[in-house]
Amino acid sequence: LAAAAAAVLLAWVAALPVAHSEITPEELAPEPEPVCLFEGTVDAGEAGLPIIFEDEDEGVTKAVSGDTSTVDPSCTGTGIADGAEFPTTPTTDCYDETAPTPAIFHTLDFSALTSVDGWACLVETCGNTSFDTGVRLYSSAEDSFVIEGCQDDGCEDDTYGNEDQTSFSFNLGESLLYAVQVTGFEGAVGTYNLTVTCGIPPPTTTPTAAPSAAPTTPPTAAPFASP
Repeated sequence: LAAAAAAVLLAWVAALPVAHSEITPEELAPEPEPVCLFEGTVDAGEAGLPIIFEDEDEGVTKAVSGDTSTVDPSCTGTGIADGAEFPTTPTTDCYDETAPTPAIFHTLDFSALTSVDGWACLVETCGNTSFDTGVRLYSSAEDSFVIEGCQDDGCEDDTYGNEDQTSFSFNLGESLLYAVQVTGFEGAVGTYNLTVTCGIPPPTTTPTAAPSAAPTTPPTAAPFASP
C-alpha cells in the first residue's frame, strides 16, 4: 500500500506546473573581463571608450564618461602629484607612490586624419565630474606608450564652480595615437565627463601698432584656451 501511495504522490508531483523565473539575455551573458593597461605599475589603469577623430571632426568637442570607483583592483595605479601642470618636467612628478588610485584610459586616435599639421587639443574634466581629477597624457612610441605630462587642476572656478577639475592643451606631434588617463588626486574616485576638442586653433590676435611703432610679427597659432 505504501508503495502504491508513493507512486501516486510522485505522479501528482510530476504533473504539477513548473515555475520558471524570467531570465534576461543580459543575465545569461557573462560579465566582460576588465582590460588592464600597465598592470602592476604606477601607470596601471582600466581601458575605457576610445575617441576617434576624422577630418570633419576639426573643432568638434567629443566626450566620454566613466566611473573610477568601479575600476577592477588589478587596474589600480597611483595618484597625481599635487599642483602638477602640463607639460610636466620631470614627468616623475605625475605620480604619488603613497596614493593607490584607480584610473581609466581613453585612447585618442588620429590615424584617419589627412594631416595633423597645426592641430592642437584641449582636454578637460571641468563639467559633470564628481571628484578631484588628475589627467596624464601619453603618446605612442613603437609598441608602447610614453608619458608626456600630467595636469592636476586647471579649470576656472568662476566658470565651472570647481577648480579641482582638469584642463590643459597640447600640440599634436608625429604620433597619431595618444592615451588620456583619468585618475584622482590622493586616491579620489568618482564619475567624470572627459571632453576633448581638437583642430587647428585660431591665430592669436596682434594689436594694431601705432604709425611710429616697429612692424608687427605675423600672427601664430596658439593652443586652445579654456572657456
